[in-house]
Amino acid sequence: MKTLVLDTSSEVLVIGLVDGHTIAWECQHRGIRDHISKVFEKIEEGLNACSWGVADIARVICGVGPGSFTGLRIGVSALKGMFACRDVEAFRVSSLDALAHGLVAPSVLALTDARRESVYATWFDGERRRMPEGLYSIEEVSQWGEDNDEVITLVGDACSLCEARLRAAWEKTIVVPARDGAIPSIKGFLSCVEKGLCLSVALSDMMPQYIRLSAAEEAKQEGMNNE
Repeated sequence: MKTLVLDTSSEVLVIGLVDGHTIAWECQHRGIRDHISKVFEKIEEGLNACSWGVADIARVICGVGPGSFTGLRIGVSALKGMFACRDVEAFRVSSLDALAHGLVAPSVLALTDARRESVYATWFDGERRRMPEGLYSIEEVSQWGEDNDEVITLVGDACSLCEARLRAAWEKTIVVPARDGAIPSIKGFLSCVEKGLCLSVALSDMMPQYIRLSAAEEAKQEGMNNE
């Protein structure tokens, strides 16, 4: 089965083409707010490299966040547009879960930057979710690991924000991969599907995973509360 994997939850556009269990082509394009202009270009580049056509794709795996509001909409809308007239198998995968399952480690804490001293986070011990996916302050996360001395691996673009504070708060060994784990990997998305950590949905029903209100919505709500 030929699969297209797409994640637009961060500033890095992640695209993969998978044939069976083999990653045939992958791309990590780092751009500031240019996903909308690059997503189709990069997908076409991958299809050409593999000598595939859109009609060859039988399954899509979409990273649905949490992450950038605009970025998430771009990824979901791109897949809906590409396959509007085709019945393809579709999976919606948490981008945090893909981060956590993109490498082999006994205990993995996935952290992505949510701004304002906050992170999107989830914690896995193997395949067991130890802490639920959600929006947390860095202070809240620093209180999670005070009761044991295990080794924990941090992944995600918020590692640099959290590492020093977690090391100061926890009596445990913290490992931060030098290169792998900063962004969701194709391997991580495939692992989530294989382990049943995601939902199979009709592509027409695919929706981003918004954990917090957008800045505009928060401002509107704050204004209403102040009336």
